[in-house]
Amino acid sequence: MASAVTESSTSPSIEARADSKQKDDVPGGGGETRASLVQAEVTTNVIRATDNTTTSTTTTTTTNSPPVTPSRAGGQVPIQSIPIETKYGIITAHVQGDLEQMENRGVFLTVHDIGSNSRAFLDFTEHPIMSAIRMRSLFIHVDLIGQQDNQQDLPDDYEFPPIKTIGEELLVEVLDKLKIKLIVGIGEGAGANILVRFANKYHSRVLGLVLIHLAPAGVGVLERLKSQISTGKRRFSEFSAENIVELHRLGDSSGRSGQSSPPPQSEQQQLMPLYKNRVNNMNAKNIKRYAISYMNRKELPLLKDMDILLVAGSRSPYLNGTQKYFAQCDKEKTSFLKVDHVVDVLTEAPEKLAKSILLFVKGLGFLTSLTLPGIDRQRTLSGSSQGSNDESGATMGPVPNIKPHRILERRRTLSMEEYDMPRPRRLSMSSSIKE
Repeated sequence: MASAVTESSTSPSIEARADSKQKDDVPGGGGETRASLVQAEVTTNVIRATDNTTTSTTTTTTTNSPPVTPSRAGGQVPIQSIPIETKYGIITAHVQGDLEQMENRGVFLTVHDIGSNSRAFLDFTEHPIMSAIRMRSLFIHVDLIGQQDNQQDLPDDYEFPPIKTIGEELLVEVLDKLKIKLIVGIGEGAGANILVRFANKYHSRVLGLVLIHLAPAGVGVLERLKSQISTGKRRFSEFSAENIVELHRLGDSSGRSGQSSPPPQSEQQQLMPLYKNRVNNMNAKNIKRYAISYMNRKELPLLKDMDILLVAGSRSPYLNGTQKYFAQCDKEKTSFLKVDHVVDVLTEAPEKLAKSILLFVKGLGFLTSLTLPGIDRQRTLSGSSQGSNDESGATMGPVPNIKPHRILERRRTLSMEEYDMPRPRRLSMSSSIKE
């Protein structure tokens, strides 16, 4: 059984219903809708996960989520939105790529943070630097319950699922209904926390994890807010969804948020319009439900025998929390990437993140024939135990020595597509590894 990081997680829980009937002071839907989020009539298959059989019905819904449409940059990759009914409500999976080709592609599952949704990861995967990876992979971007754009309030008596439940019970329902057996997980913030819990329970279904701003229980500005609320010093209703997202993403000015250097005012001014726009497009009350679930999270499992890439911006309030988790990880299996002068890695440093992800999955044995600018074809996250800096300012902490059986041996009989497939039978024992 995996051991656990035991940060302070014994403070009283915040009741999700406490403010459900109180008026939220964030303007709902007042901001302009982003150009990429078009209002469209789309036909989707609703997949119900209420029993052991899959029941599909066709329904027409109006949504601001991406319809089935070509990707915006560097190639035609369809995006299909599939609502999947779980016992806690609907989780929408935005499938970027062809599900019919999943056996020939590496599959990435992305899980979003508080005050965000699938659009953050869609913006990342549609960045030109991700074009080659996108064309040879299948991405499943999930919107958790009530977190899509323009959603109605969840019922007053609805109890948002705990972070542990989402990771251990709900994500597997999504993958099962899509018939996906093996994934590489990419999660940010609360989404990273969820993926750790999924991997802890379904270890054999996870090839590796990319975890951005992962923090154990008891770490972060929201933890101090939780303590103040629990002791009666503050009321949760005092904080709008926008306030909560700002604290969660940017920390505070007290210097106690965990940043090595708090973001300058100019950087905050650049990021806040993005966060405000996301909040305005989403349901503010539902965002607060997700935030409460995250604030009530329990200790984080310490994964064993799992390839992990931890990522944090040097100005993120979760840098110290990520470093604490890394300190307890198996250094043979875990890499740590610190991106200097950055708060939001997905938004501010997509090129650095894309290159690191490619190096990481090359070490897992797929996309090995793929190259990006600045990456040697044979290079992986291996062979070094010392920190290093690339020319772009990203600092890679101690990285794992990838074992020989994790490296794919090239065979002339394989096509390029076959060479990129993450199939266990294609992994071979080799006596030497060439960097």
